[in-house]
Amino acid sequence: MKTPLLSVENLTVEFREKSGNTIRALNNISLTIGHGEIFGLIGESGAGKTVLTHSILGLLEGYPGIISGKIIFDGNNLLEGIPSLNGDKETMSGRKKHGKWLKNHQRRMKGIRGIKIGMVFQEPFKSMDPLFTVREHIMESIKNTNTFTKDKEIGNLVIDWLKSVQLDNPENVQNQYVFELSGGMIQRVMISVAFASQPVLIIADEPTTSLDTVTQKKILDLIKQKSKKLGQSLFFITHDLGIAARYFDRIAVILGGRIVEIGRIEDVTQCEECHPYTLELYNAAVGPAYGVSGQPMNVISRKIAGCIFAERCTERQETCSEKEPPMLEVGKDHFVRCWKYYST
Repeated sequence: MKTPLLSVENLTVEFREKSGNTIRALNNISLTIGHGEIFGLIGESGAGKTVLTHSILGLLEGYPGIISGKIIFDGNNLLEGIPSLNGDKETMSGRKKHGKWLKNHQRRMKGIRGIKIGMVFQEPFKSMDPLFTVREHIMESIKNTNTFTKDKEIGNLVIDWLKSVQLDNPENVQNQYVFELSGGMIQRVMISVAFASQPVLIIADEPTTSLDTVTQKKILDLIKQKSKKLGQSLFFITHDLGIAARYFDRIAVILGGRIVEIGRIEDVTQCEECHPYTLELYNAAVGPAYGVSGQPMNVISRKIAGCIFAERCTERQETCSEKEPPMLEVGKDHFVRCWKYYST
């Protein structure tokens, strides 16, 4: 079996607020993404989707940040050497150890982020410098992996990348600033920037949330076409199971910082043997008459004994509130974290 391009193993991310509350944003997350695979992560707001992508990219803010686990990318553990913070995270020596590791980690990530791993952000306007033109943004990305290419050749590549994302009048667009473009145009430029360094993995964090339905479909089609054409892996984050069903090869469902289901898209979206939360996400995607029951779990109160969805689940059993269910393989390469499949 071929080694995955990205493997997240038992990743736990925890933050501590000034008030003393501990926020466990991710709890023993494990997933893999294969070479050339389009993998989706779906969950409601606050489920931990963005924390996971920022963990992979080394963009977490706050102390202590990542506390345990592995993120293996292209055969290398990005968290190698991270000091154990258990019992030592509040001492001065603990902070110094973590600070030293974090400095080295950021130095290492500069050779990966934006070069080997591209990113299409949810709000590209905020991620692009308003003082630089479109041309300058794309040129910087190209130079990340084409250091010996002449400026004239890079200029031609800028036009080619703008054409590849189906922007009209690329000669004019390249000289514009971000604030002069529409939302759809900005997102296309961001896609160009992400792909121009020709990374092996593209992470797209809900890149169409603020766009109208027609533009949204065009952008999603464009991202999928480009990743397939270039043989790149795509890690796509969304809250819409309807989008997932049309674009992904495999999918993981995240709730309260935990993966509750993972499998091939056809198995997960058929909802024959799926997590009750996945079923509600599916119903929410069908139409306005449906929706996910209850309120999203408060991250501060995630230290619970039972299933993370128990209080909101219409199918809960007595066991659900007492003990968290382990992952169970309900079909080939299809895993669900739910007690109801243990009683059948």
